[in-house]
Amino acid sequence: ALVSIMTANNETGVIFPVETLAEYRDSDVLFHSDAVQAAGKIDIGLEKMPVDFITLSAHKLHGPKGIGALFARDAYSFPPFIIGGDQERGRRGGTENVAGIVGFGAAAALVPDRINDASLHMRSLRGRLESGLHGLGTDIEIVAEASGRLPNTVCAVFREMDAEAILTMLDMENICVSSGSACQSGSSEASPVLKVMGYSTKEALRAIRFSFNRYNDTDEVETLLEKLDLIIRRARKFSSA
Repeated sequence: ALVSIMTANNETGVIFPVETLAEYRDSDVLFHSDAVQAAGKIDIGLEKMPVDFITLSAHKLHGPKGIGALFARDAYSFPPFIIGGDQERGRRGGTENVAGIVGFGAAAALVPDRINDASLHMRSLRGRLESGLHGLGTDIEIVAEASGRLPNTVCAVFREMDAEAILTMLDMENICVSSGSACQSGSSEASPVLKVMGYSTKEALRAIRFSFNRYNDTDEVETLLEKLDLIIRRARKFSSA
């Protein structure tokens, strides 16, 4: 059997207690964690992660898109999903993406020296955004605000407006946000994550996800809040007309 748990959720930013959960598994059960969203934001040092497998993706570390990695403890082997050659120690046949691999390695090598400053910077931006959102009205809720979360992720429910309307108007201002995870792009379905957390379908369809990286700055957050204020004011004026 295989247990697979995210290190952190990509919609809400909530960090899961992987180390604690791993203690409850049977000794013959393999443990995998999807750390794609967490890598580069929080420390996921393998020496303290009691897992057998971890998946990572380069683009979350400012590396090239289209290249990922699977860490596997040496004690375990598994049949390849793609057969045909001995590449990747026989675990994945096919020509290797050398440029992507090198780019991934270069990006990963920069993380240890930058992660602390980057996390503090993103946490500061997150705090300013959440403070500003609370100032826009009591009808905005920060999802899992009291939980341990990634420093760069904010998921907010706007109870007065559908997420797609906000998304469109912010896009017109050249501000990029999302109404869910990238994996759900193109889907009009409510987020299953938010529904499991107790939000109604209507509320889940009114959730916006904001995320930062270390290159964002305070001025961008202030611009975002200004545009959101205008959007919400217009929506309230329209609904009361």
